Amino acid sequence: MPDLYPFKVSDETENSKGLIVVTSGIKLERFLKNPVMFYDHNRDNVIGKWHNLTVKDKEVFADAEFDTEDEQAKKIEGKVKRGFVKGGSLGLHPLKFHFDEELNAIVLTESELKEISVCGIPSNYNSIALYDDEGKVLSEDEFIRLNDDLIIKNHNLLNMKKALLFAKVLNLAETCTEDDVLLSVQKLLDEKASNLAEITRLKGIVELAEKQKIIALVDGAISANKILAGEKEDYLKLAAADYETTSKLLAAKTPHTSVTQMLNGKAPQSDDAKKDWTFDDYHQKDPKALELLKSQNPDKYKELYTAKFGK
Repeated sequence: MPDLYPFKVSDETENSKGLIVVTSGIKLERFLKNPVMFYDHNRDNVIGKWHNLTVKDKEVFADAEFDTEDEQAKKIEGKVKRGFVKGGSLGLHPLKFHFDEELNAIVLTESELKEISVCGIPSNYNSIALYDDEGKVLSEDEFIRLNDDLIIKNHNLLNMKKALLFAKVLNLAETCTEDDVLLSVQKLLDEKASNLAEITRLKGIVELAEKQKIIALVDGAISANKILAGEKEDYLKLAAADYETTSKLLAAKTPHTSVTQMLNGKAPQSDDAKKDWTFDDYHQKDPKALELLKSQNPDKYKELYTAKFGK
């Protein structure tokens, strides 16, 4: 029974070439018919064969049998036995692969196993060999060109996707140019600035109208002797915080009777006494009450005004 030496020959970690091999995508059928073992992916150095090829989770294991009739193989077997050589490496023919921008690596999603080599240093630049369609191992320069081509193609694809996304969001044709996108974005920015200016203008108008409404309410209450002039600021703050409630409170107040009015026996007319007043009655008898009616009960004021002037 020959001596067998267990090796882990692959996993899905990124190797020093920036390559990730997807274990489930490795095709084993042809290799299993001739499980040849090279040294450092050199087909002139056939040093044995592999047994018990096993895939566990995302790792690949195999047992090495060295050709003891070959001096080179015996020499390497001795180094393996003594622990000086530990590396196992796949020789693969790439079938499907792409450059992953997020991982910044080439991902080999589908491949065919050509051979497994014993290597002096695990995960070095020779730890995975890529074979072309003719069975030739890609040189370092060829691998670098492949890597660069994939990066360029991937970036072009990403740029194309970005362009289509811009076109869709900006409602442009898919054939739009970068200048079209920039002009469209600038137009949107200009429209946004214009809209913000208009919103600010309208907000100012609304705020001014609200302020004038509050002032008219409080001034009307002062004119009707419902509050004192010294209370104006307090009621302005109350009305700014809650206009409706302040308006109800002022409407329910009874007008103050001054000392002079009491001495002269001229107390302000009550609301009940005014319920049948005409526009002229208010104008002649209590002009301040007419001003208060205009600010606090515009519907009643309009009714009297229309009855008087017909419009």
